[in-house]
Amino acid sequence: GGGLSAAEIAANQLELDSILDGIESTSRSTYGSRRLLDGSSGFTPVGVDTTKIQNVDVLSKTSADNYSVDINVGTAATKAADSYTGGTLGSATTLTVTGSEGTTVIQLANGATISDIAQSFNAVTYLTGVTAAVSGSDVNFSSTGYGTDATIQISATSGTFATTSGGSAAGTNAVATINGQTVTGEGARFTFSNPAATFVVDVNPATTGAISTFTINGSGINVSLGLDPGNTARIGLPSLVSSHLGGADGTLSSLASGGANNLITGDAATALRIVDDAISQTLSASARLGGFEKYLVDSSASLLDTMETNTQAALEDIQGTDVALETTLLTNNQLIQQAAIQALSVVNLQGSSVLSLLQAAFGY
Repeated sequence: GGGLSAAEIAANQLELDSILDGIESTSRSTYGSRRLLDGSSGFTPVGVDTTKIQNVDVLSKTSADNYSVDINVGTAATKAADSYTGGTLGSATTLTVTGSEGTTVIQLANGATISDIAQSFNAVTYLTGVTAAVSGSDVNFSSTGYGTDATIQISATSGTFATTSGGSAAGTNAVATINGQTVTGEGARFTFSNPAATFVVDVNPATTGAISTFTINGSGINVSLGLDPGNTARIGLPSLVSSHLGGADGTLSSLASGGANNLITGDAATALRIVDDAISQTLSASARLGGFEKYLVDSSASLLDTMETNTQAALEDIQGTDVALETTLLTNNQLIQQAAIQALSVVNLQGSSVLSLLQAAFGY
């Protein structure tokens, strides 16, 4: 609770509920009769095995046809792991602990037991991204995330605190084959791209082997970029509803009253990771839409503006033309052209005559 009273936490929960309601209202707003940000104007994964796949975010699909996805995970992602095996502390110890979420200092008293140590680490998990669990006479540390970006660094600035990894550990990334292409993940998150589709898939970190085929359906929105009917670009608008925003730890909707990660009974570190994931998704969607607008829509609009300007200038030139003068000039040019053609014919004829005379003179 961070030192807040029960009443203050309850008030914060009510405020959070209002924020989530606002997100729902915004994401389900319509343009004309079409909803844009609830996923219905995007690309929809269908037939996903939710026991093995946590989320699929489709960034692009060039065709309105369904696109099949086959995934086989060869190597699972792992967390960073370390252990303390020294038992009860023999002196006061100060630790600097760094994980994927940040760095903090932990003060441990002389005589601190392994349970005390674990509790001290878990009290600041939301700051470090490092958790601790007692196992027999040891304390096992692990990162909250997976992959090479999930790290643990523990160093003693006073006292002694030796760990089995020497105070530094990192997780490993998953490796999978997706539609025949080998892809190394960021943790258990894979980004796949080819000319037909681009998508991001979050696999359950424990998953290995083949995953049931799923398809990406939906046509998204087809935007006309020019006068040519075939000059179009397709974009799928992402789902920004609270039940979609989030990550491996859960979605924003789980932070609502009664949800698994609400502020009153849930875990603060988990809630913060969910919010961070939701912010990352929103920023990614914003960048994607901004890039589409800047590099496709705006550039096409600029080209059309130039065409309009040139057409208008041509129209003004036509409207300002002296028709009688231009007709006279056209007739004069036609006469000159005809005379030139006749002259060339004469030259050609004379050349033929000279050739005939030479042939006669030399007996050819």
